Amino acid sequence: MTAGASDVATRDRPRYNVPIAEHFGGTDVTDRPERRAEERFPVNAHTCCPMLSPVAEDFGSVRIRDVSMQGLGMVVSRRVEPGALLVVVLANPARNFSKTVLVRVAHVTPVAGTFLVGGTFVTPLTYQELTTLVL
Repeated sequence: MTAGASDVATRDRPRYNVPIAEHFGGTDVTDRPERRAEERFPVNAHTCCPMLSPVAEDFGSVRIRDVSMQGLGMVVSRRVEPGALLVVVLANPARNFSKTVLVRVAHVTPVAGTFLVGGTFVTPLTYQELTTLVL
């Protein structure tokens, strides 16, 4: 790597030799006791976060009607819009399984005071994850 390329690679990285309070708007966070179970490491120059969005609403309980490797059907008490992106936790406590997935809403059908929501997983389930949920 040339000297110029090295400058570019390190220019956008956080400066860890700068007092930590400078990174947090003058607030001194160094007095807090360390509570993490695992050590964290600085990321490389190519690591990024292309999107961050808060989860704004709690839909209450949701009943999963059916599931495939590509998506699922759910019965919810509140209407959601087609095209919405939902964070869904799939769990089977008896099999010690829990996975958080992103679901893109494909359709919403009103059914007796509730809504049948069909959606597609952003990242499909594996066969093993599917069998954990259905067998």
